[in-house]
Order: sequence, then C-alpha cells, then structure tokens
Amino acid sequence: MEREQNLLNQPGIIESFKQGYQTVSEKLYLILFPFLFDLFLVFGPKLRIDQLVNSILSALPTPKLAQNLMDQWLTTIEQLKKFYASLQLVFRVKDISIRNSVPVFLADI
Repeated sequence: MEREQNLLNQPGIIESFKQGYQTVSEKLYLILFPFLFDLFLVFGPKLRIDQLVNSILSALPTPKLAQNLMDQWLTTIEQLKKFYASLQLVFRVKDISIRNSVPVFLADI
C-alpha cells in the first residue's frame, strides 16, 4: 500500500522537465559552470594521451636492450606501412582493371 502511494506521488516526465527548466530559468548561475566548461573544451588546449605518454616515456632513461627492441619495433612498423601502401596500390589497380572489363549493364548491379 505504501509503495503504491509513493508511485502516485512521483511527478511524471514532462512535469520533471518543466520543473527543471523553471529552476534553471529562475537561477541562471546554475548554467554558468557547464557553459564555461564547454567553452574550455572547445577553445582550450588540445591534449592527447599519446602525446602525453610519449613525452613521459622519452624523458625516462632506457637500457640498451630496450633501445634495440624499440629500434626493431620502429623498423617493423615502417615495413608494415610500406606493405600496407603497396597493398592499397595493388587493390586500386585491380579495381580499375575490373571496372574497365565489366560491361556497363553489369556494373550497375
């Protein structure tokens, strides 16, 4: 019985929104912090976690073994980039040759 009474006393969704808008319109200072925070996010410094981590890691001394592993890793990454670029070129050439060999009425299917 008490639970049913509590459910009946709760305001509806529209009434809740109406009360919220009324409270904010009466006390405009409540919207000041979110507005300033949005301005900071839009016009403030652009921080990226990878730049932050790289600057921290570059400041740390690295042992010789770790430096060798890092050099090998960077070499592997460069090789993968070159391989990926060559794959894109191959797929572009195949795509062009397929487009030119397919009859026009089949190309739209």
